[in-house]
Amino acid sequence: MEGLKKQNGTKRRCELKVNELRVKLPASEIPFLDSSKAFKPRLDVFQKRAYQALKLALEIKQKGYNLYVSGEQGVGRTYLVREFLSTYLPKGTPPPDWIYVYNFENPDVPRAISLPAGQGKAFKQKLKKAIEELKKTIPRAFEQDAFIKKHDDLIQSYQDSRDDLLNKMEEKAQKDGFSLNMDEESITLYPVFEGKVMTPEEFEQLEPGIKKELRVKSNKVMEVLLDYTRKMGKEEEDFRQSERKLEQEVASKKIKQALDPVEKEFGQFPKLKQFLGELKKDILENLEEFRKKDSRASLSQDLFGGGEDFFQRYEVNLFVDNSCLNAPPIIVEDNPNYFNLLGCIERETELGTYYTDFTLLKSGSIHRANGGFLILKVEDILSHPSSWEGLLRALNKEVAVLEDPGDQYDLIRTKTIAPEPIPLNLKVVLIGTDELYELLYEQDERFRKLFKLKAHLQSTVYRTKENIVNYACVLAKIAQEESLKPLTKDGLVELVDFSSRLCGDKEKLSLHFSTLKEIMLEAHTLACSKKKKRLTQLA
Repeated sequence: MEGLKKQNGTKRRCELKVNELRVKLPASEIPFLDSSKAFKPRLDVFQKRAYQALKLALEIKQKGYNLYVSGEQGVGRTYLVREFLSTYLPKGTPPPDWIYVYNFENPDVPRAISLPAGQGKAFKQKLKKAIEELKKTIPRAFEQDAFIKKHDDLIQSYQDSRDDLLNKMEEKAQKDGFSLNMDEESITLYPVFEGKVMTPEEFEQLEPGIKKELRVKSNKVMEVLLDYTRKMGKEEEDFRQSERKLEQEVASKKIKQALDPVEKEFGQFPKLKQFLGELKKDILENLEEFRKKDSRASLSQDLFGGGEDFFQRYEVNLFVDNSCLNAPPIIVEDNPNYFNLLGCIERETELGTYYTDFTLLKSGSIHRANGGFLILKVEDILSHPSSWEGLLRALNKEVAVLEDPGDQYDLIRTKTIAPEPIPLNLKVVLIGTDELYELLYEQDERFRKLFKLKAHLQSTVYRTKENIVNYACVLAKIAQEESLKPLTKDGLVELVDFSSRLCGDKEKLSLHFSTLKEIMLEAHTLACSKKKKRLTQLA
């Protein structure tokens, strides 16, 4: 009997009152009227150790200090990383643009050129405008009266010299008793007997001695005539050079007018200055491409394709455009297949064949994140083994190489291009679970060398007065970002209390904000259907 009394006494001491079964936050603990009046939250209060690792990733510039962020799903791993980077990355320092241009020395190796942010787009637009201008002004210059007169004078001078040489050849042949017959491919001498040109049949009927004598004489005359033909060839070559020189002199003025302003603006960049110099030279060597073409030929090209457009070589491939950035980029790649992550060399078909050029180079997220941060989920990238291998290779070599992963499996390699690689200067943030981190750390030595920093996100935080206020501010920010109706004090109190129920501990708050956001979205929908202006108690 006495033992039973003691047992009942112990039970009474362990009993919980009804109001102790559920934690209840006084509304007075919330220092603002509703969520629209909330303060700016501090996420670092909840994830201090994770923030320290993120700051280290920002401060350490050496190779290998990429970051792995671990934690349970739903604690806002990606959101926290983006918020941290958006807050702490220096403003006003966007990374450079990257462009690819034609390589006049080796067309199979397009040149990669780095320019300050925004200059890539400006250069592309101004060069395109200059080339379009040249397509009009160069043909027009060749139709001017001054050019036509100089060109006609060159033709007349060449024609006079040619006629003079032909007359001398005729005189030499007649003087030695032969008739000269010339066409584009050969020179033929026919003997003349008693003022009449002998036919081959008549020549064969002559006595052997006479035929031999005529052949010897013919050979001597032919040597003289061949010397004249060489002079004619030299005259024609001189004419072509003079004609080309005249065309280049006229075209040079137009090229100078169109491209000098571009060179003046962008000549401070050595690689661009070199490219513009080679471009001017190439235009002068291909002036025939600027002449107006036959409309029938153009129609045929439109219908059946005529190969690569010649003027594509003067285009600019704006590979990475950072003109809209005012800070280092933060790229989240949700589908990291090989082409999305590492870029690709596209191909086009024409009459059953594939071809490519530097204008078909497409950047990947690793290029767009260069100079900033690239955020990837481990589960996503591991589902694409070629992407994972390519990422580790790029981080290890610190360069991004554009290549087609299918080429290494082709039995017969098709002709392609090999663009110049782009130097890499970025940090990669992998987001995953602790289990995946341990697996990669143990099984892949490259992972250990390249991801030396780890940030672990905790899933709960102690329910202190400071944390409660900050927690309510985070909920307010979620409502604002999702364009939800403002939450009243009662609504915020209900969410804070529900957070403690989620983690099963009245002294803690759950950091699974994704679950709370879903509840807020549902409450917003209900409030809209009932035409309420604010979200009150949600329970």
